Amino acid sequence: MVNVASRLLHEPLMAVTGKSLSLRSAQSNEETIMDKNRTEGMKHEVKGAVKEVAGKVTGNHAKEAAGKIEKNAGKVQNEVGKAADQARDRKH
Repeated sequence: MVNVASRLLHEPLMAVTGKSLSLRSAQSNEETIMDKNRTEGMKHEVKGAVKEVAGKVTGNHAKEAAGKIEKNAGKVQNEVGKAADQARDRKH
């Protein structure tokens, strides 16, 4: 059941962002804990992309612009989380 739920979340995110979500490190099979900014940032990227598309489809320029802003803010937040993860990993 967990695999199905994981796939249901992963595939749409992959389609929207082009990024793969992995909770396993590339160097080993141990699970890692992602910084909350990464998960929240990804959530905002997806939410913004959906708003952007909805705005384009409906011709609502304000919604499209709001979606672009939220998507880009999510990208920044995701990068902040990546930097925090890298800093944490260097400590260990």
